[in-house]
Amino acid sequence: MLTKQTGKSHTQQTRTSLLRIMTAGNVDDGKSTLIGRLLLDSGSLPEDVISSLQCLKKNENEHFNLAFVTDGLKAERQQGITIDVAYRYFSTSKRKFIIADTPGHAEFTRNMITAASVSDAAIILLDVVKGISLQTRRHVAIAALMGIKNIIVCINKMDLVQYQKNVFEKVVVNFKNSISNKFCNTHFHFIPISALTGENVIHSSPALSWFKGPTLMETLEGLTSDNEEESILAGRFPVQYVINAVNAENTTYRAYAGRVAAGKFTKNQSIKLMPAGIKSSIKKIELRGAEFDVASAGMSVNITLTDDLEVSRGNILCSEEDLPTLTRTFKAKICWMSSLPLLRHQKFILRHTTSETRCEIIDIKNKLNLESFSSEESTSSLEMNDIGEIIIKTEEQIVADVYSKIKETGCFILIDERTNSTVAGGTITEFC
Repeated sequence: MLTKQTGKSHTQQTRTSLLRIMTAGNVDDGKSTLIGRLLLDSGSLPEDVISSLQCLKKNENEHFNLAFVTDGLKAERQQGITIDVAYRYFSTSKRKFIIADTPGHAEFTRNMITAASVSDAAIILLDVVKGISLQTRRHVAIAALMGIKNIIVCINKMDLVQYQKNVFEKVVVNFKNSISNKFCNTHFHFIPISALTGENVIHSSPALSWFKGPTLMETLEGLTSDNEEESILAGRFPVQYVINAVNAENTTYRAYAGRVAAGKFTKNQSIKLMPAGIKSSIKKIELRGAEFDVASAGMSVNITLTDDLEVSRGNILCSEEDLPTLTRTFKAKICWMSSLPLLRHQKFILRHTTSETRCEIIDIKNKLNLESFSSEESTSSLEMNDIGEIIIKTEEQIVADVYSKIKETGCFILIDERTNSTVAGGTITEFC
């Protein structure tokens, strides 16, 4: 959020209404159809797309093939699957949404992690006939790993079971007993829907009159976004670029460009430059040439300090009252994404906020059993799509928080230096 010197800007008034959502589910559980339904029933589809959907119908009684709204890649259309993350935008009178359609196949788990890392909520699709699978468990575990606090379980295809209440309740009880009861810090919402017919997606359904809860859209409209929550946290501003510029008086000055990761920064506020620990204060906050008094979480701005400090990419401007931790060794939970196993003492590039440093895997503590959600303590490696707990030692100090405190400064990725490919995404749980 930004506050201009003359008052609140339009950006501030609208940004907090944005909710980022990711979807996940098994192949053919109806993710793409659900997204198409949300776009259609919210009035977010262009007329030409609606006309194309109408032309695809074999007769007037057939439902729209809404999956084609999001499966835009030719390869996806040919194979009948989603193989990439497709981001779509829609809105209601109450807020705006960005929704990510992620692949259902296990080999595309990395795509789900990418979407989860920037999402405020997750929609897990569950076919009411097929029920819970191992991939369902993996999707929930990844969403929880990435700190998503609200998971909406849409029990789909209720039309196939004649919208029976007892079938829905049986699936919910099974889900709670086998999955959601294992994640105490996550709020689960259970909603019966039919994405194909639109029942209970945006509008309540007479066929589901026994369900007294909100529709999917009503649930989404009522959730809090991460940016709203992160605006009240301690200030964190990872520096992306150092800008040497000339002002109107032909005087050279230095500004620091980046995105406010958490909290807020105000003009004249005292800050500390980390990791150096040097104090200064904010002289100016700018965006596209305009000056502002306040910049809050999620906003990309340029900040000028009152002192001429030695600042570089990867440094973090922090609010004085609640400083992050300087560390070289920490415990983390990761999802391993390489086809080659992770072994102890392997070395990688660790990318954290805007900084990079080499690191070594000191130990693999345990691996998550997706059937029981218990930790298997005796493990010497992690295989592809495994979720485990490891200890990492970095070559250089990083400025970090535990993920449960501040997401942006508590997450990282591991990069294979030989191939430059991302092999893991992780969250910091404890400093050693």
